[in-house]
Amino acid sequence: MNLWPWLIFITVCGACVGSFLNVVIYRLPEGKSLVMPPSHCPKCGTRLRWYENVPVLAWFALRGRCRNCKGPISFQYPLIEAVSAALFATLFAVYYMTELRPAFFAAGPAQTWPAFAVHLVLVAALIAATVIDARLYIIPLQIPWLVTVVALVVLPMGAWQLPAMQRVCPTVNPAGLGAASGGVIGLALAVAMLHLRWLPRSFDEPEQNQPGPEDDPPGPEAFLAHPHPRREMLKECLFVGLPLAGVLIGVLVAAQAVRTGHAQTTVEPAWLRVLGGGVCGYLA
Repeated sequence: MNLWPWLIFITVCGACVGSFLNVVIYRLPEGKSLVMPPSHCPKCGTRLRWYENVPVLAWFALRGRCRNCKGPISFQYPLIEAVSAALFATLFAVYYMTELRPAFFAAGPAQTWPAFAVHLVLVAALIAATVIDARLYIIPLQIPWLVTVVALVVLPMGAWQLPAMQRVCPTVNPAGLGAASGGVIGLALAVAMLHLRWLPRSFDEPEQNQPGPEDDPPGPEAFLAHPHPRREMLKECLFVGLPLAGVLIGVLVAAQAVRTGHAQTTVEPAWLRVLGGGVCGYLA
């Protein structure tokens, strides 16, 4: 199979995704819509024409300036587009044109494309998260949520239709499925208890009521002064403790079921094994 046309196609897709990531990087932290208004000059508001949105090339054609107000356009735009294109192309080449990932190489794109697509989504999300974090020291939760939902939907569906997907996705045995099930139940309980205020939220007090470090009392009493990071992390440990307890209980229950003959030593069907692997990865 000639993979070079596919490599070119994936590279172009990567550049286009990079163009969208520039929108995500600037708008998502500010709570703005990612689709409206259409692409425009951030200084004068002039709407960009279609050819001014061509990844990488448009910036050089415009010489880095808006056609209307001549204001400078950040070099970040073509840089993110080029990096995205390069990473997408590299991932495809490593998976399917080398033997560095034997399972992908042996099965080929036609049998493993759902897993490859999920990995591309992860790469794109990491690019956006990295740049936002570097600029603002935050990572919007929508980014990891999107990757999680895509993985937990696409990977099991791919394994349902394509047998080769089992060789390129994380899968679980009965103990792993028990861990995934127990962890999800524990997480649901933790989220419910957090919303009901049965579990305390960390760093939850109004900012204006928070004393500064110079106000902390000296000695051991400083540990109880808000906001003391280690004290606040204990609250977070309470939240994480419930999913962790669910994982341990799920493993014990599954192991007992196998020993008593109430469960098989392997998990079927394939999509369930892949789903369990994805859930375990999410919990980790």
